Amino acid sequence: MTEVENRGHIFISYAWGNGFENKEWVRQRVLTQISWNHDVFWDRDSIAYGDSIDGVIAKALSKRPVQILCLCDQDYIRAAQQKGSGLHRELKMLAEIAYEPGVRIVPVIL
Repeated sequence: MTEVENRGHIFISYAWGNGFENKEWVRQRVLTQISWNHDVFWDRDSIAYGDSIDGVIAKALSKRPVQILCLCDQDYIRAAQQKGSGLHRELKMLAEIAYEPGVRIVPVIL
């Protein structure tokens, strides 16, 4: 195992929209601290132009152990209910792995 594999993985689930400053606060103040000890997936930083968004997300969610932090706000609730939205597709992927060993899903209320 590589050093990153030993550290564990953190996947950040959030919705684009209003309240961006709260999400950016988490990104700047919290993620910079935990990224020293974990491999952090934040789509804005982790998906290259032209990559398959769903493919990259599925690959990130396949790593174990993984902690999934869901940044929950009104935008998250709205996007989760919109069939076909990126967050709706992402939540379907999360539902498929939610009970697997090494998966922890943590809601963070903003």
